[in-house]
Amino acid sequence: MTRSGSLQIHAPARRCAQALMLALLAPSVQAADAPASARAIYRCSANGVTTFSDTPCAADAQVYDVDTSRISTYSPEAATVRKTAAIKTDARPVRARKEGSIAADQARHAAECAKVSDSLRELRATLRAGYSAKQGEQLRARQKKLENKRRAAHCR
Repeated sequence: MTRSGSLQIHAPARRCAQALMLALLAPSVQAADAPASARAIYRCSANGVTTFSDTPCAADAQVYDVDTSRISTYSPEAATVRKTAAIKTDARPVRARKEGSIAADQARHAAECAKVSDSLRELRATLRAGYSAKQGEQLRARQKKLENKRRAAHCR
């Protein structure tokens, strides 16, 4: 085990962390407009410790080929375009306040809710009485429509 600061890191875990850092940095290194020799990554082993470097670290340094097929990339330009497009489509026009008081709006809402509740009460009474199969289907469809209207209007 090797001590790094006050944290002990097991050698295989450190090598795994180094390989992970290398895999994360590899796309940015490969994307640079530099000659192929500058983009090479070298793998060296000394005293059982494996290190990765952009320059040969020892005489026995080997060029390390990164498997980029398992690396995903992030394109912030595409994300910004989608986000701005979503903002434009979600923008809703601001409704102007209608003339009248809040009390009048509440009274209108209560009247609408009472009307829907009365219609549902009459419909349920009709459903308890006798009816044909065709009438039953029509009554149930009307009941569903009234219940959806009641939910949409936020009636109790």
